[in-house]
Order: sequence, then structure tokens, then C-alpha cells
Amino acid sequence: MTTHDKKTILTERDLQHFQGNGYYWSTGKTFHPFVYTDGVLYAMMHGNADWLLTLIGSWQFETVVKDDKALQKIQFWTLIVNDNHSVEMICERDQGDVVVRQEIAWPNVLLSGVRFYLQHMEAYWAAARHPNRDPRKNGVLHLPSEY
Repeated sequence: MTTHDKKTILTERDLQHFQGNGYYWSTGKTFHPFVYTDGVLYAMMHGNADWLLTLIGSWQFETVVKDDKALQKIQFWTLIVNDNHSVEMICERDQGDVVVRQEIAWPNVLLSGVRFYLQHMEAYWAAARHPNRDPRKNGVLHLPSEY
């Protein structure tokens, strides 16, 4: 953990002890088309960053992400906190292959340099096309150490 302006900032290194997963969490909101792991829950709660679920979820319905076959399999989301306290979220297909870059003025985030993996969105979109959609078919958002 690092200290910035007398606040403890969680980094990906601080979250490496989350491995595997015992439970999948869901907000139950339709614009969060994925479940998430214990490590993601911890990062959201202790990093003042539950809004990340909505940010990542909202991008799933944008054509640039939704129609990309590689991103339906796996997406790499990285949170960066800039010196001016703005937050930048980047979604990549692979390292350096940036698809989405969004900057947000959010001075209270307590995370930095944290990466998230979102997998199996193809399961969500395949199920979404059926009238009796199975609500258990979702993507999974997790930390790299939980992969």
C-alpha cells in the first residue's frame, strides 16, 4: 500500500493474496452483465470504487466492445490514478492494444494501478438472445491473481 495525501492507496500488489474464489457476487442490476469475485468486492469496498462496476458494465453495451469477438472472451481493464487525481480506465484486448480509454474526475478513489479481467461475456450475449434467458449466464470480473 502507498500513502497519498494521508490516504492509503491499494495497488494490485496489495490484492495478490486473493486467489481462486469462494463466491461470485452480483449487484442484480441489468447494466452489470457480470458477476465478480471476492477480490473485486474487496477492491471496490476498500478502494472507494464501486462505481467501477457501472463503468465497466456500461461499456459492455457499446458496439466497440460488444461486437468485438476477442473482447467477448477476455477484456483487460486497468485503473490509473493520475497526479491531478483524475482516474483513467483503459480496456485492452492485449497489452498495448487499447480499445477504450475513459478519464473521470474522481478525487476520492483509493486504488491505483489495479488491473481487472473480464471474461466470458460471450456467455452473456448468447443467453441474452433467448427469450427465457438464464440469469446465471454472465461474464466474470476478477483480479489477475484470481485467474
